Amino acid sequence: MLEVELILLILAFIVTIIAVISDIKTTEVPDYANYFLIFSALSLRFLYSLATKDWSFTFAVLISFPMIFILALMMYKLKQWGGGDAKLLMSLSIAFATYPSFLLEFFTPRLLFPFPITLFTNILIIGAAYSLIYAASLAIKNRKKFTKPLIEAIRSTRITQIKILSVIILAVILLIIMNLPKIILIIAIVSPIILFYVYVFIKTVEKICLIKIIPVGKLMEGDLIIENLFYKNKLIHKKSQELTEKQLALIIKANIKEVKIKQGIVFTPVFLLSLIASLIFGNLLLYLI
Repeated sequence: MLEVELILLILAFIVTIIAVISDIKTTEVPDYANYFLIFSALSLRFLYSLATKDWSFTFAVLISFPMIFILALMMYKLKQWGGGDAKLLMSLSIAFATYPSFLLEFFTPRLLFPFPITLFTNILIIGAAYSLIYAASLAIKNRKKFTKPLIEAIRSTRITQIKILSVIILAVILLIIMNLPKIILIIAIVSPIILFYVYVFIKTVEKICLIKIIPVGKLMEGDLIIENLFYKNKLIHKKSQELTEKQLALIIKANIKEVKIKQGIVFTPVFLLSLIASLIFGNLLLYLI
């Protein structure tokens, strides 16, 4: 099993690194890399099970992959991830349907859930921190045109802020009556405030730094156009959908010069960092509880 697990580990890292490099250079994750890992991982697991009669090594995929497929599809449909990101998670979940047992000689990871679920959880945790740092860097880079819209966004949400404050006051009163620990009171007060202002900050970064008007000639399949496009009074592209090759051809035919798109952030480094963290530490959520 050592040899098979080692090969799967190496292949998974090679594909993930290819995805990161491609994402940085082109903002695209190549399908060929994901499909190669899916085919290779399934083949290696099946051949090992066939040779050793240990079918648990292959059946582990059947246990975790349906859950990962649903989670990846959900993240894609919610427009949190691109299609390449979703496929990368699926391919990694097959390669790591089981934690590489030989690594237990070096690490003591906390593994309460199937390893693919651990990987997904860590992607969410590390991804949240990464996205906030990425957004902060964009805000600093574009600070001259960012500061005023941020102040305006905060001012325009005064009613929402009053509602949040009212809910916090009621929650605090309830928690005091229940005589709960002070740490829970602090969390109840601080968390909603932080989350609200982080949300306003992220949305402002998105509006100022990530929404661009570009020539149609620079469009690529998978781009997220945030406006409806029509040709001869017929809708040829619905806003906030990833651009397909067929739609791109229709847009060019319609002689549309410019479109407004939302640029995504380079997210694949999160997969690489999360994979490393998962193999060494296990589920990071278990350290936070």
